[in-house]
Amino acid sequence: MLEATRWVGIYNDMSSSNFFSFHVINNIGDTIIDSLRFSILRDSVYNGVFIEGSDTVKIRPFFNDHLMREDTAQRATFQKNGKYYYKFPRQIGDSIFSEYILVDVPLITNCGKTRREYIFRPIVQNEEHNDTIIWIEGIGNIADPMHISANCSNPYERILRVMKGDEIIYDTIVNGISCEDVLDILSRPRI
Repeated sequence: MLEATRWVGIYNDMSSSNFFSFHVINNIGDTIIDSLRFSILRDSVYNGVFIEGSDTVKIRPFFNDHLMREDTAQRATFQKNGKYYYKFPRQIGDSIFSEYILVDVPLITNCGKTRREYIFRPIVQNEEHNDTIIWIEGIGNIADPMHISANCSNPYERILRVMKGDEIIYDTIVNGISCEDVLDILSRPRI
């Protein structure tokens, strides 16, 4: 189940141009709807450019709130409309979205904790449909935790860090870009 309260990720290769795109997702509280408790997740997307010759950045943020609830008995998390965010399959061969099949569940260790990594491949693979979806138990989809079907075909679209309160529960560097790089950009002067 998702145990995170904050995710930081990137959407593009920030080393190849002056453009950047990243997002920060925060659990900003809870609400009760039809006697069910939902977490309110605020997805903040930051698109911007580095201003040449200075430390200044031009950032255009977008904010989107999502409602999510967890059901540990069903090993699933749901959106307000009842659609799954995540439903962790139980065994190799289980399918999701009628298009992807679970092919492997290795154990990975990150930040001192061992977790299951769920690797999905298309049921029918060809040149146009040869991507991979990876979920990590307790973390979510490593390409984008707000979109369960986001695939890993873009090597720069990744979650860099996941927090549970003040504790780092998942941390990685993607193509030389770390969470500190993203946080540094957020702290720069803006125009």
